[in-house]
Amino acid sequence: MASTKQTIKPTHDELNAYSLQNGSSEKTKLVYRQRSSMTLSERLDLPFALLSVPFVAFFAILTGPFRARKQRLNPQQTIARSMLLHVGYSIFRRVVARFSPLQVQAILPSTATEYKIYTWKKWIKGQSVELGDGATGHWVGNPNAKNVLIWIHGGGFAVPANRGYFAFFDKFLKEMRAANKDISVFMVAYTLVPKAVYPMQLRQCTTALRYILDKTERKAENVYFGGDSAGGNLVLAVLSHIAHPHPEVEPLKLSDGEEFGGATLLSPWTSLETTFPPQDTEPLGDLIHPDCAKSWAGSYLAGSERDNYTDARLAPIDWWHNLPIKHVLVTAGGYELLLPFIEDFASRLKEGLDGDESDGGKVEFFVGEKEAHVAPIYFTQFQKNFFKHLQLKPRFKFKLFQVTALLSLLATTTIATSGFSATCDGYDPIEGDFLDAECQGSPGKEETYLDLKKFVANLGNQLVAQVKYVKFTPFSRSQRSNILAQW
Repeated sequence: MASTKQTIKPTHDELNAYSLQNGSSEKTKLVYRQRSSMTLSERLDLPFALLSVPFVAFFAILTGPFRARKQRLNPQQTIARSMLLHVGYSIFRRVVARFSPLQVQAILPSTATEYKIYTWKKWIKGQSVELGDGATGHWVGNPNAKNVLIWIHGGGFAVPANRGYFAFFDKFLKEMRAANKDISVFMVAYTLVPKAVYPMQLRQCTTALRYILDKTERKAENVYFGGDSAGGNLVLAVLSHIAHPHPEVEPLKLSDGEEFGGATLLSPWTSLETTFPPQDTEPLGDLIHPDCAKSWAGSYLAGSERDNYTDARLAPIDWWHNLPIKHVLVTAGGYELLLPFIEDFASRLKEGLDGDESDGGKVEFFVGEKEAHVAPIYFTQFQKNFFKHLQLKPRFKFKLFQVTALLSLLATTTIATSGFSATCDGYDPIEGDFLDAECQGSPGKEETYLDLKKFVANLGNQLVAQVKYVKFTPFSRSQRSNILAQW
């Protein structure tokens, strides 16, 4: 039987020591030039980067049925919950590790475009606000609601918000209405890197908060913050700026005793480390890759030194003493790469805000079992319709889906005819496991077959979704004809 291995959480000092030993430090400068268009090399590389994605999907489909066996042999191995998530996470890891920020932006619709499609499909009039400094705010729900949730989206400061965010907001507002809570969402669309760099995004988000407080005349207690990943980083930067004004950003002062209603941080990026503690296994249960840190963090800093506004985990505990917030919820996925850094930050934030209070207090930390990075947003979308929410621009999306569908068919046929799990016989469908103790926990033939069947059925649904996407998305008639002709 495989031996179990106890997980030891690294301490704050151990994490810092590892970073220093491996070339990363609080004073590290990663110099990336601020620019707004792809270089010639990026343009030439883009077709090859896109071509690599279907092959990653093909390999993921081949290895997916055996992921549980891999975890059985090594209990520390993280895996995706389903075949579809396994393929989705593999593609996402490839994109964030292989593509530059500007290459990603070249193939994905902007946040503004996604918002227009969302409002068009909902048959509602979109309400966007030009905030100045290049930032825009998008209202979801009733702009005149008593309370407002200012949401700052993630994506490594480089990726626009996708349609999954607006589906997440829809679900959130529905639950709030059911609980008789009067609240709306104000999504902040900041300028992505490398078109703008630190501290411009902090300045833009502070401007958005100033708009909510001054122009809409809301009290601080009726204002809530939400942010995922890099968005969580910016939420903490804004709160830090209020308590400790940034020298390059206009101060925002609250009246004495005023506090914001609360903040929710989903898998916040609290440390712009370019190196991570060594992993015993490949993080197959997460959707981010260690290689994306250097490119995205470097593009954001653009030569600036890391400080308490960019790296909340590095801030001293007394930095958080005067944070004007009533409650903070910090979440993380049990399988995510950033978990050690988030755990370390949450404990330091709790010590700074709550002091010696072990129970209750202002800070709550929650880890989702077997979940990946920003699971509340990405898990639902990958599970329901991965390709639909992989919001590529149409000309890229259809070509990518065509190649992936063909390779998927080839992979599933190969697996079905090769006799998977051949070394583990004696599968009991009633007990749901193998009779042989050495094989228990690994997917059996029937179990794997059902997983594959579900995946293939979902793939067929994706095909239907693509056609519906073209039929019901506001493209011109010539655009629709050209896209459908590609099939």
